Formats: sequence, structure tokens, C-alpha cells
Amino acid sequence: MKVLVVSHMFPRESDDWDGIFVHEQVVALRELGIDARVIVGNPEGFAVRFGVNGLRHLCSSRNAGVLPKWQELNRVPVMYFMYSAPYAGFWGRLGAACYLREVRQLADSIRQSFPYDVVHAHTAWLDGTAGVWLARHSGVPMVLTEHTGPFSALTAGPCMKWVTQRAINQADVVIAVSEALKRDILRHVKVKWPDKIEVVGNGMRPDLFYPTEEQPPEDGTIRALWVGGFHAVKRLTRLLEAFSSALQHDPRLRLSMVGMGPLEGEVREYVRSQHLERVVSFYPTAPRHQIASYLRRHHFLVVSSELETFSIIVIEALACGRPVLSTRCGGPEETIRDESIGELVENSREGLTQGFLSIVSRLGEFDPQRLSAYARDNYGVDVIASRIARIYMKLCAGTVEHDGLPSRASQISL
Repeated sequence: MKVLVVSHMFPRESDDWDGIFVHEQVVALRELGIDARVIVGNPEGFAVRFGVNGLRHLCSSRNAGVLPKWQELNRVPVMYFMYSAPYAGFWGRLGAACYLREVRQLADSIRQSFPYDVVHAHTAWLDGTAGVWLARHSGVPMVLTEHTGPFSALTAGPCMKWVTQRAINQADVVIAVSEALKRDILRHVKVKWPDKIEVVGNGMRPDLFYPTEEQPPEDGTIRALWVGGFHAVKRLTRLLEAFSSALQHDPRLRLSMVGMGPLEGEVREYVRSQHLERVVSFYPTAPRHQIASYLRRHHFLVVSSELETFSIIVIEALACGRPVLSTRCGGPEETIRDESIGELVENSREGLTQGFLSIVSRLGEFDPQRLSAYARDNYGVDVIASRIARIYMKLCAGTVEHDGLPSRASQISL
């Protein structure tokens, strides 16, 4: 079986973190015997100005119909192509149209070099639009995985909402990475056939995330770890307020923050203003093996977000044998199914404060091997890839409806 993956989220030389979960999923699919390859749009940003030159730039092709070369990226064949990405504002909403234009110009050449049986796009607005066109152009089924949170970001205006809704309705199967995201999709767009939305979570690599003899330092401290981007949705000030309140009741607490983002300076300044430098540490974004080491060298992970569609770091922490303290923010609520896995608290400073104190008092109750087995059995990337492969095979085994018309579908085996 040959699967063409369309994803603007994918590692690049300039950013080897972007879409790493998509890359790992494709690797796992290939290990199952599926020839999965990826096309990735690289945005070329520019400011649109009224006038001939601005319109010429907007309407001109970045690839001139010449097929970029397939290249190998960590065991995955990938093709990077350029597309115009108008800067934010009204013109920014034309990004999906610019993306699609480049894909359409390259479509025949892509099909000749790689005669795919299924198209699998990641996120509705950008890749979904192109994925739908590629699938219809070649007469094959199309799978769409949605990751975006909040999903309302894809329905911010009538144009984006229409494009997003159209991609979802024209996909043969839509995968939401959590029940929370599925509910969000159904709340924001009109889906003709809600039953075609299946929930398949993201996966983690058991070969990287597993318990070892590496442990937190035996210095009498209790160490919490936060990992992510310094963005407003992560509610980092609230996290620090809750940590500070819990620290007054248990001075053994320490907090490590790993990541980067636009609010990093503001967060660091807050730590300084509250005189928390001694108990709060900052670390830059690190490679995956280093993240695994951070997880093992802390007693638990904390998630303070207002919203998470899934939260891969939660399953990675569990895989390393570490419990998780999380706000009720969507995806983590479906992973932390009972108190043997971690603590779920209300989305408030008071809830987080009590959560810190509660999980510290119960650290001896958590079984690292049980936590790891739970993550591996439910969210191992091989497990997730097998579920997706079954969706591919189901689609290719018979007739699939596209707006009431049957698509070209053939018997294809792995």
C-alpha cells in the first residue's frame, strides 16, 4: 500500500521539532510495510501590497511546475515544496489557496513519481484542502487527521470556516486525536456524517521513553517538570502562582520549565519578581532523548494548560514511569483515567495548588512499570500506526462515497 502524507507540520533543517509526531507516525507506518511518503509545504512569507507587483507575487508559482526532489529524512522519503504565505490579516486567509495552487501544479508529477493509493492529510484548513484535491484528482480515498487546538482557530472567519468545513466533509475518514477535539469539531462546523470522525490519539516512542535507573537527585527535594511552549494557552502565570502557594505548605517543592516561546521573557520576569529563582529552573528546548532524561530525573509532570487537544508529553511522562498532574483541559482527561495514573484538577490556581500537594503526598503509590505499560499498550506509536493502517485498509477494500459519487477503490493489501 502506498500512502501520500500531506503535512505542513514536519521536521525541517531549520526546525527539527516541528511535526515530530507526524514523522514518528510515518516511520511506524513504514515499519508495518506501508510505503508512506510525505510532501511538506515550506511557506515563503511576504507582505501583500496593493498594486501590480503585490498581485504578481501573490499569483505567481514558487515552484514553476518543476517537481522538487524526494529526499530522505530519518528513514522517511519527503518532498519539500515552496508556497506563498501572505502575512497575517485578511491576506493571511489566502494561505490555503496559495498552498493548493502549488500542489495542483505539482500533482501530476507527484502521481507519476509515486502512484499512491491513499492520501492522508494533517489538519483541515491547509493540508486538508490540498489533500482533498489530490485524492479527487487521483480517484483515491482520503484520511484527514485534525490536531488543531483550539479548533476555533480554523473557523475564525467565514472564509477559513468554509474551507475547513469543506475539507472535513469531503474527507472519507476524519481522525480526531481526542474525544475533546471531536466534540470541538462538531461544535464549530457542520459535519454531514459525524460518525465518520474516529478518535485515534497520538503516539509515543517506547524505544525512547521508558523507565531506567535514572532517578531524581536524592537531596530531599520533590521535583516537578513542565515541558512546552511559552504561550498564553499554557497559563504559565497561574502555574507559578499555584506552585508558589504549594511551596508555602511544602518547601521541598521545585519546578523545572523546559521550552521556549514568545512569553518566556515575561515568565522569567515573573519568577524574578516573586523571588522564586532558587526553586524554579529554566532549560531550553531539547532533543527527544534529553526530554526523556528530564522526565526520569523529576518526580512528576505538570500540565497547566487552558486547552490541550491531546498532549503528547503526558504519555511520554507516563512511559518513563512518571505520574502526571494536569488541569482538566481536554486531551489529558482522557489519558489520566484514574488516580493510579495521576491527578486531574480544576482549571484554576486553587485546583493546581491542591493538585501539587496531593500528588506529592501520593508519590509512593505510583508504580513506574505499570505507568509505562499503560502508555506503551495504549499509545505506543506502533499501536497507533496499526489503528491507522486498519483505517487505510478499510477504505481501500471497497467503495467509498464522495459527495454521493463512488470513488476509484481497489483491493489493496499490506
